[in-house]
Amino acid sequence: MKLTIPELSFVVLIGVSGSGKSMFARLANHPSGRYFSTMTCKLTAILEQDKDGVFAYCPELKGCHTQGDTVEEALVNLREAAELYLETLKPAELRRLNAKTILATSLEVAHG
Repeated sequence: MKLTIPELSFVVLIGVSGSGKSMFARLANHPSGRYFSTMTCKLTAILEQDKDGVFAYCPELKGCHTQGDTVEEALVNLREAAELYLETLKPAELRRLNAKTILATSLEVAHG
């Protein structure tokens, strides 16, 4: 079976992560040479606030840290840092990341 995609077209590929959407898009070899692939990844955002501002990081992404003057600014900066970080990962690393779960909660302990 041969699928012909007109030059002026918009094609949406739907499927679970790892089902081959990006590979299909590359193999389709559209005349424009352009395709876009979007995946989402759920990450844990840890924010620590003190008198100097807000420090934020994703524990799943080693070394992915940022800061901001407010919680909102730190989250915007963290999203950008995480997106840039994810762009550097190989497909196998992304699959491992998507299979990983980090749970965060608060813990109250007695002292003194």
